[in-house]
Amino acid sequence: MPDMDSKEALRILQLLADGVDPHSGEVFEDTSPYQHPQVVRALFHAGRALETQSGMTAEPATRPSRTEKAEKPEKPEPRELNLSELSPEERERFEKLRTWRAERARQLNMPQYVIAHNRHLFEMAQLKDLSYASLSAIKGFGGIKAEKYAEEIQRILEE
Repeated sequence: MPDMDSKEALRILQLLADGVDPHSGEVFEDTSPYQHPQVVRALFHAGRALETQSGMTAEPATRPSRTEKAEKPEKPEPRELNLSELSPEERERFEKLRTWRAERARQLNMPQYVIAHNRHLFEMAQLKDLSYASLSAIKGFGGIKAEKYAEEIQRILEE
């Protein structure tokens, strides 16, 4: 097996730190060790160290060529966020959630994606019911985060 280059290693580290399986593109469950805040921080710092050491930044993953697709099983790609899909009210809610997440991450001294990924905020902005049950049903956000942040999210969006 050929050695892995720094660019590929950095891409994998960043996906893992984002809570995404680099092979399948699926978001890890909240119970996964990759969702534990200390593990996320360690992966984040390892990625930064690799960036510094190699003098590069990660580039977004590109789609495999047609020949690669024929050789490897098709991997689901994470859905890109399209804010134009949101109504003006939902966009406002999304922005409120982003502001809340940034402030909360600053208070806790952790990366914002540890609190919630953009795709989680996108789904929350579309919810009419912000109950614990509806928040915990968001894939990758789950029950633990819903329990921890449900009241804050409800309060922020009711303002």
